[in-house]
Amino acid sequence: MAVASMSRATSARDPPSHSIFPFTKSKVWRAEMEQASRVKQAVEKREEYIYRPDERIRLLLVDDESSILSSLQRLFRGAVYEVHTAGGGVEALQLLAEKPIDVIVSDMRMPGMSGLEFLTNVESLYPDVMRIVLSGYAEPESVIDVVNKAKIYSYVHKPWDDLDLKLKVTNAAERLYLKRLTRQQNVELDLMNHSLEEKVGARTAALEKAQEKLQHSYKKLDESYQSMVKMLSHYSEFSIPSMGNHGQSVARYASRFAKSINLDEEASEDIVTAALLHDIGLVVVSDDVLAKPKEARSREENKIIEKHAVLGESTLLGLPAMRGAAKLVRHHHELFDGRGYPDRLKGTDIPLGSRIILIANDYENMIEGRSMEKPLSSEDALVYIEKHASQYYDPDLAADFCTMIRKDADDAPHGQGNIRVVHSEELEPGMRLHENLLNADGMLLLTCGQRLTGSTIASIRRLEKSDRRRYTLYILKEEDEPKA
Repeated sequence: MAVASMSRATSARDPPSHSIFPFTKSKVWRAEMEQASRVKQAVEKREEYIYRPDERIRLLLVDDESSILSSLQRLFRGAVYEVHTAGGGVEALQLLAEKPIDVIVSDMRMPGMSGLEFLTNVESLYPDVMRIVLSGYAEPESVIDVVNKAKIYSYVHKPWDDLDLKLKVTNAAERLYLKRLTRQQNVELDLMNHSLEEKVGARTAALEKAQEKLQHSYKKLDESYQSMVKMLSHYSEFSIPSMGNHGQSVARYASRFAKSINLDEEASEDIVTAALLHDIGLVVVSDDVLAKPKEARSREENKIIEKHAVLGESTLLGLPAMRGAAKLVRHHHELFDGRGYPDRLKGTDIPLGSRIILIANDYENMIEGRSMEKPLSSEDALVYIEKHASQYYDPDLAADFCTMIRKDADDAPHGQGNIRVVHSEELEPGMRLHENLLNADGMLLLTCGQRLTGSTIASIRRLEKSDRRRYTLYILKEEDEPKA
């Protein structure tokens, strides 16, 4: 399916016949056609032709504030970047019609054409260009709009962290390179299929090698997808301070439980993604309403809360890869006796993943004190789940979940047996973060699930010296790592 999809993307190369803006991508389109022609000729002549990214990342910075543009130009000064600037969306579109660009970093609020309108047009005209939003505003509706409509690669808050912004630009350029590499490899595979009968053995070996490259490319793209899921989860939790790392904790319990009952990989991935994002619909609810116990809320306030499952589903439906998870998010508050919401489903009519997330969600809320006057012990929370099996919870799943939690003392209440607590001097390349790393001001430095490299470890140690603070990091053991 993936190869066929990429082939279709490659064939749709004609520039649009009309647009609401008087700009075309003819120059970029011709350059890509020439690139494809060179690839085809090289393969027909049995010559090796491997696409390599340009030495310099072609970067377009868009902001109506000249001081911001100057700061960004200084940040990206050097041989690695070819920097272009524009003071607004119209000027940026004119520049895109004339010059090939790899990555765009754009402000959201600009006079005339807004950042959302500009990036949406870029997505339509130049879908390969990687899009990063840099904004000092973080309204939930704006973020959801720009993710769904402009399909941005990442969202960075002002004031930005220099290291974080540079890493995002570099990773965006790498992802663009991988997309182009995959496109080239699909051309190679298509040409090979026309003469497969010749030298079957040699061709088989070549196909296996190409497939290995494709798998590596898809793995990188999959990691980018997982990073986007973690970014949305972090945004949801950042917008609701009282939730803490609730989504990540629920995802850990759901992941371990799915593994314990031998669910297949696809179902498990949907469950983990849905668990991470099950409360994303709450970002539109005010903190005052969320802070009230259910019995203290008005009827209208409880109706607003109950809409979050449907809002969460509609947010994720805009992303094709998340449609399976979206269904689980919609139904994660359905009760086994049919008195839940939003659709009052009953028993096994409720999706299996939603039944699992409900148990993990309630257990985590109880031990963290979010649904009770005070936190419950792990055992008291399990007793509550057993008491309300068949009423709230699937009785078979409830019994299996309680057995899993009790079986390993390391798993209760926070799964500390699954992680290592280390300091910077103990870090090694390849380690993967269990929790987000924040600086003293609460700014995100590294995201949960990110794999450490030598350069990121060196950066952490430099930050410790400059901040005069020793960071504690939680490292996830690979055998227990939940995959989004």
